[in-house]
Amino acid sequence: MERDGRAWKDAERYRMAAYSTLFAETPDDYGDGWRADDAIPQKLFIGDADACVAEIERMRTVFGITDIVSAGLPPGVGPDDMAGNLERLAHDVLPRVRRPLPDPS
Repeated sequence: MERDGRAWKDAERYRMAAYSTLFAETPDDYGDGWRADDAIPQKLFIGDADACVAEIERMRTVFGITDIVSAGLPPGVGPDDMAGNLERLAHDVLPRVRRPLPDPS
């Protein structure tokens, strides 16, 4: 969050603990791939618009990402705290990164 990332970080720890449980209980074999050093990071990042744009651009370059997934309301973060963050994402960040990836050839 803009003032204090603690609630976001707590929500992220909760989410990853839940994912770990799901991965452990599924009959599908994910191996260690979802935690491999070259896997696309599943962690949150927090910052002003410039920092978020820079991180998205880095992930586009390094991993070739084409989509961003954001929790609309992570556990432990209230709607009043999240609304401003989503508005800034929509108005200050996404317009700056909304463009096609360059042709790799």
